[in-house]
Amino acid sequence: MMVLLEAEVFAETSTADLMVLLWLGATRRHRIVVLDDQAPAYTSWLEGLDELTRADWERVVGDGLRQSALEPSYHEVWITARGQSNWCYPNPTLTFDDAVDFLQRPYRILVENGFADRAFLLCMCDRATREFLEDRLSREWLEAEHCGGLGDLEKRAKEVRRHVATRMRCSAMFDSDAMRPGVPSSMSEAIRNICYPDMHFHQLERRTIENYLPRSALDRWCQSTQGRARLDRKAQVEALFALRDEQRAHYNMKEGFGKDLPNVHRAGDLFADIPDETRRLLHDGLDKHIANLYRDGYVHYHELERTVAVAKIQQFAREIVERIR
Repeated sequence: MMVLLEAEVFAETSTADLMVLLWLGATRRHRIVVLDDQAPAYTSWLEGLDELTRADWERVVGDGLRQSALEPSYHEVWITARGQSNWCYPNPTLTFDDAVDFLQRPYRILVENGFADRAFLLCMCDRATREFLEDRLSREWLEAEHCGGLGDLEKRAKEVRRHVATRMRCSAMFDSDAMRPGVPSSMSEAIRNICYPDMHFHQLERRTIENYLPRSALDRWCQSTQGRARLDRKAQVEALFALRDEQRAHYNMKEGFGKDLPNVHRAGDLFADIPDETRRLLHDGLDKHIANLYRDGYVHYHELERTVAVAKIQQFAREIVERIR
């Protein structure tokens, strides 16, 4: 995030405390900028530093300005020496203590499954976006928070949106559970309504993350086994890609047509024209753990489908970067 300091902060705050901001800027966790670098309170403080520390501070401030000019931050935090914190969205004005507490907390991505959904999101990213997110994940400055399903994600989203301090540091990604185009499940829509318009989120257009698996990844999955199992998998994948695009986007990849029978009305007539043999091959789904292909290296960025649904997830990932940097 962009951190803007009023010059008076340097007259009211100890140098030892201000070094926290130097570290936050030097590690590029946040961008540190002084609102008026000619103000006497700031120049006097700067002159009192030893030569090496002064050079480090000036480099950090200069880097913050250059980074912001090239790639603007979505959020700005102002640090003031007067009054109390004002948590106005999206640019709060905070006391020094509140700002430091806020800036050291991790950014969170609320997901249904902390392993599969995290791997899915990273697979959707271009190289620069993925490297940025992986670096923050490795430092625990970013966390994919496992919510254990749509029901608990809904509860967590309600908590997060209550305060600017939490929703500024949070995004949410969740399945639409849509059995036909444009008709998400009631639970998915409830989460969307909780998030909108205050909290950053992405509701998948397709039914689940499994519906974004490219053909090449599923072909590798077929090749990863032998004998009859390989033939069965190949037959299922052929049947899957015999479906129309909108059918494949809303098919139950994990448990198939059989699992959907109690709620088949939700699909309308989307699957009405499926041949009997195709329906038989896809009755039980491909595999309950098929999402592991994202985690296990089967999915390659350059092989992703060039569709609007995929592009929207990629844009969502870039928006997370904008909110973190």
